Amino acid sequence: MLIEIFISIFLGIIIGIITGLMPGIHINLVSIIILSMLSFILKVTDQLTVSVFILTVAITHTFLDAIPTIFLGAPEADTSLGVLPGHRLLLKGFGYEAVVLSALGSLISLFVVVVLSPLLILYASTFYSLISGYMVYILIGASLFLILEQDDSFLALIVFLISGALGLAVFNLKTLNQPLLPMFTGLFGVSQLIISYFSEVNIPRQFITNINIKYKELLKSVVGSTLSGLIFGYLPASGSSQAAMLASKFTERSNRTFLFMVGFLNTFVMMLSFIALYTIGKARNGAVVAISQIMEKISLNNLMLF
Repeated sequence: MLIEIFISIFLGIIIGIITGLMPGIHINLVSIIILSMLSFILKVTDQLTVSVFILTVAITHTFLDAIPTIFLGAPEADTSLGVLPGHRLLLKGFGYEAVVLSALGSLISLFVVVVLSPLLILYASTFYSLISGYMVYILIGASLFLILEQDDSFLALIVFLISGALGLAVFNLKTLNQPLLPMFTGLFGVSQLIISYFSEVNIPRQFITNINIKYKELLKSVVGSTLSGLIFGYLPASGSSQAAMLASKFTERSNRTFLFMVGFLNTFVMMLSFIALYTIGKARNGAVVAISQIMEKISLNNLMLF
């Protein structure tokens, strides 16, 4: 049993590296594929081993997905001010530092989750029961906050409504067994590759430099990211990107701190979602949904293993 667990971790790391480095390959896609092959997989192993594999892929993926986002989604130089912080650093020659900041955030978040996990296990259910009756209002407020935070709030509202319409259409399709597979591939993969292909971008020479961020700002980023992650991590239809917007209110807005917070929250929210499955019985992302369907019940021993 122990050998199988270690093999699943090793294979999960390998697959997580591949999905993290390939643009548009989301962990949800891997989860869907595993679920579709589950009857065959369970002939050679058990549910717990498969769940450990999915968790390992998910966590590894969060460490690496910044690389294709930064290096393959590069914009033209004259539009750099309106794009992601990672692209701005890339166009200045600091793409390496951007990736390291994101990975550092992911690494630190693992330690923070481990330290907080006893408190989360004890009190998350109580906290969620207090807010569950007001969830609709909380989600409306969170959505309004995110929309109003944009430079063009009207355009953000349009995108918000179109996204909602797409979700309604996809989840009401009766002709596809796995509608999320083509949707995620189109949204996160093909679109980015098409844009990159037709963009005439000359990436400048990159420099290998030390991380240029103050410890005080790093500490503020950790505290702000933890607080916002705890809020958005338990809300449905939200995640690390939304939490990063809130976390940026707690610290100085700079490209470097924002990248650190995005990396931190990417892993933090993923880890938190597994705790949420145990404490409140809710699945907040595709990987956790897959595990909830594979295992009938998550025990405390299972959670400790995860």
